[in-house]
Amino acid sequence: MTGSLALNMIPMSSFYKRITVFVAVLGLAVATPVSTWAQGLGLGLGIAGATKTYDHTLDTNLVQAVRGGQVDEVQSLLKRGADPNAKDTDKYVSPVLMLAAGENENQDILRALLADKANVEITNAQGATPLIMASVDSHVESVKILLNAGAKIDARTSLGLTALMVAASAGELETTRFLLANKADVNARSKDNGTALIYGSAKTIAGTGNLDIIKTLVEAGADVGVTATNGKNAIATAKAYGLDNIATYLTEIETRDRALFNAVARAYADRNTPNSTAWDAVKTALDAGANPRFTTADGRTSLMFLAYDIPGCDAKTLQYFVSHSDLSAQEQQFGATALHLAVDNGNVTMVSLLIIAGAPQDIREKDGKTPLELAKTKENQAIILLLTPTKKDDDDDDTPEIPFFV
Repeated sequence: MTGSLALNMIPMSSFYKRITVFVAVLGLAVATPVSTWAQGLGLGLGIAGATKTYDHTLDTNLVQAVRGGQVDEVQSLLKRGADPNAKDTDKYVSPVLMLAAGENENQDILRALLADKANVEITNAQGATPLIMASVDSHVESVKILLNAGAKIDARTSLGLTALMVAASAGELETTRFLLANKADVNARSKDNGTALIYGSAKTIAGTGNLDIIKTLVEAGADVGVTATNGKNAIATAKAYGLDNIATYLTEIETRDRALFNAVARAYADRNTPNSTAWDAVKTALDAGANPRFTTADGRTSLMFLAYDIPGCDAKTLQYFVSHSDLSAQEQQFGATALHLAVDNGNVTMVSLLIIAGAPQDIREKDGKTPLELAKTKENQAIILLLTPTKKDDDDDDTPEIPFFV
């Protein structure tokens, strides 16, 4: 993508309460009239209804009843065979379940549609699910209903946006907290490499970012170092929108987290120095609450240094880094993951820990090698055995035969 991330998901507040929105285009806030605000959405979540032509059928009548909040009529139409997965004829092809959860929220109708086996993962033309739409504008009760019905909390739109990204950008603190409490991925990335933290650091329709949401995301482990495809991280995004309070707070967090990264890097550099005390700085940074997941602009993480044996790093601390790091992260120079680096160093313990933690084994570095292929070039039989899929009899359980070192 050229130029800006363009914040392809625009923070929204109530369509009926606001007269303008700010659409981020190439880093600029552009005022858009209400009549065209839906078209201005880079991701086109499709909240605004367009002019519709209805046929006199059960399904189109169901759409009208849902939009009108007519609970009894909805129930009657469903009993007569109306499709609970019917869609509106608006430009976003909005499913009735989505309307009941979001734009035309009515929890009684929402429950009635779900009871009639509406597809909880049904999408509109932009790939948004009812859960994503319910996360836009203070519909936390609908969010709860949908999750209880089995909605996927990290479902994505066609542009890779999740409900958490939408809620953070829309300034919905209660929804953000609820999604995180239900294990939404705080570091999920959109196709523009945006995160909930980055989207939440942009100016919302109300004109201000929500610092409480930003703090909530950071406390949940959001990586402040992630850079979107426009070259901006959350701090730069906040500065671009003039949100100085958010930028100041995130700068403090970035300083804290970078201190841990730098301490691990120094311990790595001093790993062959006798009596080195470099690891002490790592302990200090961890005690200060630094996030091990912190990613630099060139894609490096602390875990990549820990792929090498570093004196002072005990098994418990190593496991902590593994369980709090992005195991898919690739540094930019060689495209290597922590697993590639552990294989390259012949670190059997680290390879085992990463496999147990679910590190992806199909990622290829810039020379085109997976970790297993790299292990074969190194002729490290112990690691080759760990990375080679084993065939088991049907009577055997599926537990991997991986040595447990911790």
